[in-house]
Amino acid sequence: MEEIIKAVVLGIVQGFTEFLPISSSGHLLLFRKMFGLAEAGLLLDTMLHVGTLVAVVAVFWRDILEMIKRPFSHLTLLVIMGTIPTGIIGLAFKDTFEHLATTGVFLGWSFLATGLILWLADSLKERGLKEISDVSFKNAFLVGTLQGVAIIPGVSRSGLTISGS
Repeated sequence: MEEIIKAVVLGIVQGFTEFLPISSSGHLLLFRKMFGLAEAGLLLDTMLHVGTLVAVVAVFWRDILEMIKRPFSHLTLLVIMGTIPTGIIGLAFKDTFEHLATTGVFLGWSFLATGLILWLADSLKERGLKEISDVSFKNAFLVGTLQGVAIIPGVSRSGLTISGS
């Protein structure tokens, strides 16, 4: 029963932090360290992210269907362009950054770096929403690169991608 409670608490942490411009994976690691929880197994980590996937599909199902129907639309090509650098960075550096995540000091520096990037982006960016048609392939590649950099535990994927868009 105790393991189920820990899994539920980790799920709540994941759910609250995933869509904020803070690192959900970093906060899960921090939470585990603070409360002496053992590293979760692959199954639990996967299940925590399945909940996120379900939420994303529930919100963006129309866009997903549109991309399937129109595989050469501007949106689909932007997603592909953004996925390329993310995949390359993820495949090349995943093991390196997972090892670094075991130190609390590294996690703290990553949180600090995310905060600095968010502050800089807020200070330097012009306000307003972009339409999909205004997003360039160069910008999609930049956002994908930033998403790849966010493989570093403690660096916010949503924070970096929002800052770069």
